Amino acid sequence: PTVRSMFQAFYDADDVSSVLVSFSAVLESMNAKDENGLQVFARLEERLVPELNFRQKTIFPSLRAEINKRTEMVADVSRDTVGDRKSGEVLISGGGPCGLRAAIESALCGMTVTCIEKRDAFSHVNVLTLFPQTNGDLVSLGLKYFCPTHPVLDDPVFALSTRQIQLVYLKTACMLGVKVIYAASLECLVPPSNADERWSAVVKCVKNGTESGSVKGLNNTAQSTLDFKQNKVQRSGYETTTKCNAVEVTQVDCDFVSGVVPAQSKVIARIPFDGLLVAEGEWSTTTRSLGFNKTIDQFGLALGLVINLEYDPKDKAQRTTRPRLESGTSVLTSGSVLHQLSDQNVTMEAIAYLKGETHYIAASIF
Repeated sequence: PTVRSMFQAFYDADDVSSVLVSFSAVLESMNAKDENGLQVFARLEERLVPELNFRQKTIFPSLRAEINKRTEMVADVSRDTVGDRKSGEVLISGGGPCGLRAAIESALCGMTVTCIEKRDAFSHVNVLTLFPQTNGDLVSLGLKYFCPTHPVLDDPVFALSTRQIQLVYLKTACMLGVKVIYAASLECLVPPSNADERWSAVVKCVKNGTESGSVKGLNNTAQSTLDFKQNKVQRSGYETTTKCNAVEVTQVDCDFVSGVVPAQSKVIARIPFDGLLVAEGEWSTTTRSLGFNKTIDQFGLALGLVINLEYDPKDKAQRTTRPRLESGTSVLTSGSVLHQLSDQNVTMEAIAYLKGETHYIAASIF
């Protein structure tokens, strides 16, 4: 295969495994597998871009512009710094949208970044509405290149599936030299033994990259519809502070911060770092082990209805259907969805129709 065809395979890759395999093939073809951080992007610009067609190479000026912005910003911040400035190595625990976005920002600022994620697939199937600023950020970091046929780029309601967000961010992170390790999580942290050493993280393999709570007998697609939200009715360790807030009160796990590795642990790496970012979400075990108290919103229980339907972009009627959001006030508007449902004695507080890779309908019911 040619370099152009290998990069096209990376462009077209639609899951974790194919993204990582195809990008590894691109790096190997350029003898760049040992490069780190922005050295990877520089090598891609130098060796790869001349071989690409016009469409394939259009992402490079956009990412170079983002790098230049961060270079100027870092120079301004560090202008008065005494001594040599070190770029540093960053470890990020959690490869969801927040973790991958943090990895990209760290890499753009010149840091060497490793990101670990306990899952081995993009299993979230929910669709999110995006603030215009969030949508603009995604566009600047590759959305229009990696999802060129996405139907809602120009809509007044910006919507994208969590899986698509992760896919875009993963590809961009790879191009910026971020090392992403899936089916892996933190086992413990090892403190430095002298002034010349740094903290390091012991990383373990997570069996099959899955979480506890899987339902036996379901295929991957069906299981993914249940994985995006865990059961939040029983929150052990949380103390209610106000009507809508709760705090998780924790203490430092001395074994975790002292490098104690359980005998049965399947250790796959020990990664030194200058900075650790935890992006594991509400159910983070690392924040508990580090003794961070965490405040969450805790609202009353509500009955919700979520529907995911297959989306065929070749069907004009489906392709031209626009996202729609309606709140309780729409019941008063003749012709609205909520008004029509109210006429049928179905009372809902709000309903949203969004379109990502699926037709996504979510409603809250009185």
